[in-house]
Amino acid sequence: MTTPSPLPGAATTERAPFDLTAPLVRGGMLLEASAGTGKTYSIASLVVRLVAEEGVPIDQILTVTFTNAATAELRERVRRRLTRTLEAVEASREEQLTLFDDGKSVWSGDRLLDHIIRHAHGSQEMANVLGRLRTAIESFDRAQISTIHGFCQRMLQQNALASGASFETNLVDSEKAVIREVVEDFWLKELFHADKPVLAALEPLGLDLKTATALGELAASHPDAPVVPPDPGVDAPPPLPRLAEAQGRLAEAWRAGWRSASDALETALSRGALDPRGYSKAKLKDGKDALWRLLDGSIARVHMNAARVFDAAFIRRCTPAGGIPPTSHVYDCVKDLRDAYKEEVKGALDFALSFRHRLITRVRAEVVRRREERAERSYDDLLRILRDALDPQRSETAALLANTIRSQYRAVLIDEFQDTDPVQWAIFKQVFLDQDDHWLYLIGDPKQAIYRFRGADIHTYIAVQEHFDARGRVRTLATSYRSDERLVRAQNALFGWRDGPFANRAIAYEPVGHTHDNDRFPDAAAGVRVRFVARRRKRRTIDTDWRNRDLPKRVARDIAKTLHGKARLREAQTGPDGKPSVTTRAVAPRDCAVLVRTNPQARDIQSALREYGIPSVLHGPDSVFDTDEAAELERLLAAILEPSRTTLARTALATELMGQDAAAIDRLDGTPEAWEAWVGELRAWQRMWSEHSFVHMFRDLVAGPITHVLGWKDGERRMANLLHLGELLHRAAVEEELQPAGLVDWLRLARRGAADGEDAQQLRLESDADAVEVVTIHKSKGLEYPLVWCPYLFRPEKEYRGHKHQVFHDPDDGDREKIDIGPDFKQWADHAHQVGYELSAEGLRLLYVALTRASHQCTLWWGGFYDADRSPLWYLFNREAAATSADDLDEAMGGKLAEWDDSRLVERVEALVARSGGAVALEHELSDNAEVPPWQPATPEAAGLSARAYRRSAELEDTWRRTSFSGLTRDVPFVPEAAQSAADEVTPEDDGAWLLAADDDSAKIPWADLPKGRGTGNFLHKVLELADFQWPRAPMRALVAEQLPVFGLDGEVWADRVTDGLLDALHAPLGRAEGPATLSALTLAQRFNELDFTFPLAGGSAIRGGEALDPAGLARVFASVAADHPHANDWVERLEALTFAPARGFLTGSIDLTFRDAQGRWYLADYKSNHLGETVADYGPEGVAHAISHHHYFLQYHLYTVGLWRYLSWRIPGFDYERDFGGVYYLFLRGMSAGHPPGTGVYYDRPALPLVAALAARLDGERR
Repeated sequence: MTTPSPLPGAATTERAPFDLTAPLVRGGMLLEASAGTGKTYSIASLVVRLVAEEGVPIDQILTVTFTNAATAELRERVRRRLTRTLEAVEASREEQLTLFDDGKSVWSGDRLLDHIIRHAHGSQEMANVLGRLRTAIESFDRAQISTIHGFCQRMLQQNALASGASFETNLVDSEKAVIREVVEDFWLKELFHADKPVLAALEPLGLDLKTATALGELAASHPDAPVVPPDPGVDAPPPLPRLAEAQGRLAEAWRAGWRSASDALETALSRGALDPRGYSKAKLKDGKDALWRLLDGSIARVHMNAARVFDAAFIRRCTPAGGIPPTSHVYDCVKDLRDAYKEEVKGALDFALSFRHRLITRVRAEVVRRREERAERSYDDLLRILRDALDPQRSETAALLANTIRSQYRAVLIDEFQDTDPVQWAIFKQVFLDQDDHWLYLIGDPKQAIYRFRGADIHTYIAVQEHFDARGRVRTLATSYRSDERLVRAQNALFGWRDGPFANRAIAYEPVGHTHDNDRFPDAAAGVRVRFVARRRKRRTIDTDWRNRDLPKRVARDIAKTLHGKARLREAQTGPDGKPSVTTRAVAPRDCAVLVRTNPQARDIQSALREYGIPSVLHGPDSVFDTDEAAELERLLAAILEPSRTTLARTALATELMGQDAAAIDRLDGTPEAWEAWVGELRAWQRMWSEHSFVHMFRDLVAGPITHVLGWKDGERRMANLLHLGELLHRAAVEEELQPAGLVDWLRLARRGAADGEDAQQLRLESDADAVEVVTIHKSKGLEYPLVWCPYLFRPEKEYRGHKHQVFHDPDDGDREKIDIGPDFKQWADHAHQVGYELSAEGLRLLYVALTRASHQCTLWWGGFYDADRSPLWYLFNREAAATSADDLDEAMGGKLAEWDDSRLVERVEALVARSGGAVALEHELSDNAEVPPWQPATPEAAGLSARAYRRSAELEDTWRRTSFSGLTRDVPFVPEAAQSAADEVTPEDDGAWLLAADDDSAKIPWADLPKGRGTGNFLHKVLELADFQWPRAPMRALVAEQLPVFGLDGEVWADRVTDGLLDALHAPLGRAEGPATLSALTLAQRFNELDFTFPLAGGSAIRGGEALDPAGLARVFASVAADHPHANDWVERLEALTFAPARGFLTGSIDLTFRDAQGRWYLADYKSNHLGETVADYGPEGVAHAISHHHYFLQYHLYTVGLWRYLSWRIPGFDYERDFGGVYYLFLRGMSAGHPPGTGVYYDRPALPLVAALAARLDGERR
């Protein structure tokens, strides 16, 4: 291991390196970890030390990171580290203390393990250390390692009362849908009555629905950012009479004389009769384009400015003294229009600015209100709600909540802290910062802060860094465990030779040491290869066509050359005997990665690799719903759904999936028999789908007509997409119980919202085989590859083009984040300049991420490419001094390429080569033109196979499982066979035929003909879960109409009837003196929907726990404790007839509705859509009691009562069952109506506490 010296000209800091074995520091510490320096290892090691040395229980150590993938990796690393440490300490128990006398390592060179072993021996704490480690491993499922959103959700759930958060809400992945809804409502309200000509004139000012929606999304994602410029307070769109009149006159003149007017100016320009500072061919072209736009209704300033070349006054000013300016009626009309614009546009601009202000205010308030109304939260809501609940200025219970959370954790470790934002930091700052009895470690690398587009705020990190710097509590990790010595030396030469490599004085580069010599890739001459591309024929820049067309081929060629070459990788391995060994092998495609900036670049690279026969995989954020395969599958499924529709059938046949060309389709059209055969195939797939399942039909498709896809060049990619789509569709069909029509609608909606895709929808690698990985730099962060190619680092950051709104950090206001919505007002250009600086500075950090992914070698391209002088690589190669502001960066990067010939560019790279001591190599791309053949993988030798007999040492435990009420009652003789497939939903013969309806109750129920079956039941459950029971008819009908097709029900037929029936049921009397009179009396705040529970069954996770639950045991409980119940004998008889196998493990369930009445009593309710008959009498007390017994619902509600009793006793101090539990309602919705006798369709019971307690004990495994 080496510790580097600072390079000449580089800044030095006083920050000490982090010592993993130094005393743990309470109160807070910031660890800055350069790329590859063991950040995750350090976090896992800190957890081990906190457990082993400080005795902190594993569930009192909070470890937070930012993605689910990082959470999973960190959990595994911590678990392995704890296990490894336990093994080391146990193995050292028999050693003598003399082993430590010479201070040498005693455990494979691992300083941390040595430190803990010495601690255990030296402090006589061996038993304590071993006990703590064993307990941590055994209880590791309780380890608090999660994303920050997961932590916030957990805190809000556990502290709902103190935080003021709703108990029962649904998490939504994206809030874009509700934002669009709010924006559209606001748009209609504000502009519905505006004159169309005025709207047309205002649209170019940003008053179009698309721009307004984008602004709404920006406002919602930056809810605390102030808005500038201030609101001028203009409430109504202004009339624009003079402007409209001038546009009309110009339109007439321009269409009659545009050619002569244009020709006159072009002639004057060619003769030198116009000042070249005001005129050029390009400006005349732009002027003509602008005039056409102005005649289409635009009044945008950019078009008015461009049109000035046709303005009579401007023409006169640009005509040299003594010259005769061209004249035309067109020029006079343009002058009139520009004069009218100057006079009237101020009012339009002020209105546009006021409109944006009102829109932002409306979105920020209304989106929150609507989500609360719908019991929804976004992931960002979790953060903001907890932040506000912890803010003493916003919440009276802030101190109580902070103390409650603080008491749960003794140590907090926050990973990837450079990706934090002000809201996230406010939470941890309020609870854990500077607490002398807590450990707080923040781990991050500001050089890798590249997620500005996701809301990450480098300024928050810098403020925290200043806080810890002032207290001397910043430490660095500056030894690379990833890269070889020559690559580390190259990185130090690139970033460490001058101050300010990241254009921010707060982000320094500390030279990095190395642990790996160069023996892992010994044939490499350099760590970084710079492939220089010369400009041809003295051109100012390299052709854009060469960059787009030839560069991907050059990259693929270089990779092919590497694969063909003699370079070898050496890898350490552990043999079957446990001894280490080193193997040498050729470079394979799986060792290579190409890092790009955009998805189109990735596709270009993959296409070029394909030409060389090199397999590759794309690893990016695209949604599988955004692929051609998704579009074609939707067309095919639509045709299968309706095979008789000729248009759909023909469209499906024309897809690439079916493999038919135009001639084949034409032949089918002319041959009725062939066409009928094709339609017959569609009908066959339709039958498979309707009679079996979607996946049954899809498998037939994949195995049959679309198998040919695999024969295409990118066939593996396309088949991977199809299989992925099939999996997602199958999951949707099962989880949401969608009928064929509902599933096609689901796919259509999913494709429309592909940009908001979840992780599960992201494109998968088409193969786990040996392949080059093509990945965006953003996606590559946190990954490493042996060999990396970076072909596009010469490209500048995208120039900021936000014409209507922009987010920036104000350097004159402490870098506070603000939103500028005034593109036509003062300071817009200054703010846009600041945005450009922030993007360019992030580009430098992105460059660092790209150049630190490789283990052995990184290859990049450089030269006089168009706009290369605005790229981060230009700044890195050519900067003369550090840039710390937008002006500095402009000076360092702005427009110098024309002044630099290739020799000067090469000179700077050669200086870098010298500075690196040869760790950077300069290669000339265009001088290397030798032909490289396509790559062919070596044919592997078949491995010998062996087999051995497996001898089981003990019998398998067959009682342990996860079960539920349905699992306990699935195969019950009392349930007729016909009802098995429909679960709870039964026929009149099942439940109601034994009753003789009384004459006065013989009226039919309103839903007598509502379709039976599970789909209807799930539909009603979903609507009641989402609805506010106090809604009027309009929102209820909208919800019903939205959900009906999802569950395969006809919206046109049932929307009104179901809406009226539900509202009627919600107002039906429940028939009890205590509790709510009707469901409509319940507010959202009183309700908890779909309350899930899981509790241990006969020992839970302990394989050998209490006595397994069986039918006889259940029957004994009810026989001994519930003897006084009127239905006890029937219940016991039915329980004895259950046939489930003995069970232990976990019991799960979901309570449809839990609510609290005005007196504070708690109830549970279950919705039932059973068809008990067609008359009111069928839903009377005897009818519903029969259904309760017949379907074992009595067991269900007793199990649910146990679950709710346990939950409320845990969550509510002093909860008393007799006083605080109100009872159970089973609501048979078909029979509930405000016009029926009280209690019709309602079953009520209040299980006796002795029975609930006895049942709970039996579920725990006690024998009774």
